[in-house]
Formats: sequence, structure tokens, C-alpha cells
Amino acid sequence: MDGQAGSAFTALLSDLVRLLVLVLGTYGAAFVRSHYAASQIQRAEGIGRTAVWAVEQLAASAGWDSKAKYGRALGFARRLAARTGLRLTDEQWQAILEAAVASLRAVGAELPTAPPGGPPAPPASPRPPRTGAGAPTRPVRAAAGGG
Repeated sequence: MDGQAGSAFTALLSDLVRLLVLVLGTYGAAFVRSHYAASQIQRAEGIGRTAVWAVEQLAASAGWDSKAKYGRALGFARRLAARTGLRLTDEQWQAILEAAVASLRAVGAELPTAPPGGPPAPPASPRPPRTGAGAPTRPVRAAAGGG
């Protein structure tokens, strides 16, 4: 009986080890897939933000409307993504670019679209330049060393 109990115990232990390996393998693979997907999403979001910021800078002087800005940002994002091997669908890029535009608007950095007559005038300076006796005539440099 002692031999049969030992072999039954060994078989049970072997089955438990196989089950444990199967469970850990399944969760480990899911973890790797989700982590890989998360890193791809982060990379795509960074590319989307870069594309939107670049297009916003160009659109201010080029006078592009919203549709033109979206087309340029989509093309720029696709080119950047292709360099890293990242491939997304049009729907995925649309969501990423819309999120980038929303974050740009949230910080108030979206530049106004130019009117049909040409690019907008530069914004007025909040403070007029200093002139007269107290105005600097050359850049002020910090004193080097201690006195």
C-alpha cells in the first residue's frame, strides 16, 4: 500500500505542477500581450501629440482649416509610426489625433485657424517694450564668479 500511495501522491503532484505551469503560462502570456499593447498605445499617443503640435505650428502660418490640419496630422503620424513599425487603422489614428487635439485645447495651446484672407496677425505683446533711459541696449549677462 505504501508504494501505491507514493505513486498516487507523485501523480497528483505531477498533475498539480502541470496545472500550475498552464495557469502561469496563460496569465504570463496575457500579461506580455497587454504590456506590449500598452507600450504600442503609448508610442502611438506620443506620435499623435507630436503630429498635432507640429501641424498646429504650421497651420498658423499656412492658413489651413480643420480638415486640412487633420489630413496633415494623419499623414505625419503615419510616417512617424512607419519608422517604428507601428501600424494602426484609420479609426485608431482618428481617436488618437482627436485625443491629442483635445489635450491641446485643454492647455489652451491650439492656434487659431487663419482667415481666408491670409495668416492671422501675431498676438499683441502683453507689455510694451521698454524705451528711453531705462531700456537695455544689449543683453544683460549674469555676473560670473563671486565678488
